[in-house]
Amino acid sequence: MEVFAERETLKTVHIPASVTRIQAGAFRGCKALETVDFAGETLDELAADAFADTSWRTGSKEDFLTLGDVLYAYRGTDTTVQVPAGIRVIGAGAFAENNAFTTLKLTDSVEEIRDAACRGCTSLQVATLGENIRTIGDAAFAGCTTLKYLRMGHQLAHIGQDAFAGCPVLEEVYLPDTLAEIRTHALGYALPAEDGTYEKLRNSLTVYANAPAARDYAQENGIACEKLPEEENTEPAPEVTTLAGSGMTLGRPTGTAWIPALILGGILLLAGIIAVFVRRKK
Repeated sequence: MEVFAERETLKTVHIPASVTRIQAGAFRGCKALETVDFAGETLDELAADAFADTSWRTGSKEDFLTLGDVLYAYRGTDTTVQVPAGIRVIGAGAFAENNAFTTLKLTDSVEEIRDAACRGCTSLQVATLGENIRTIGDAAFAGCTTLKYLRMGHQLAHIGQDAFAGCPVLEEVYLPDTLAEIRTHALGYALPAEDGTYEKLRNSLTVYANAPAARDYAQENGIACEKLPEEENTEPAPEVTTLAGSGMTLGRPTGTAWIPALILGGILLLAGIIAVFVRRKK
């Protein structure tokens, strides 16, 4: 609903907290619009073209354009993109068609990636989505032709239609037990043809999952599926030693980092024995 569209003299917009949706083209073509203030915390809907062809959208010096906890657009040119802390939603089309970055890292504050958020990012190779991601929208990573490594957290519940369509070099996908829904053509397919038909990709994609929704999807679409392996990076609880009479507690980290602690413990123990011996001599 293009309520304010094409108002070329509009320079500043104050959006009250009561607003929860900004629909397609709402401020499209407001060329002089430079300042957008939002009093609320989040938006249930923020259309990708809501501020199209505005100075705020095209001329801002900020890399990240946000409204509340929603990332509306990324305008930077870095090869590695680290989304700022506090962002909860990656908005529709926020990174779409940006071919500058190869790595995307989302903080654990991100819970939702909306439709077409990273569509057509043909240079993107590595995407780390954070531990608390719950929803990946339709076509969110569609057409990311070089995407090879994908890491998702342990809270993911929904993967939208075409979410990873057109990702031909993506060979391994690990899906958590929390996954409840994976929509059609989300994995293992090319982008839809003009007539709406889909062709299966010929890459050797393997899905690792225990969730019934994921395993059913793999079986129905002829995708190799293996059980999700145990967590590989779980470190054992550190061993703790208290030196009698010293008041000092030493923890033994994993790996070889425990060696200096062991040497220090030996020195302190030897010093304690010598001190006792000296006292007895006296």
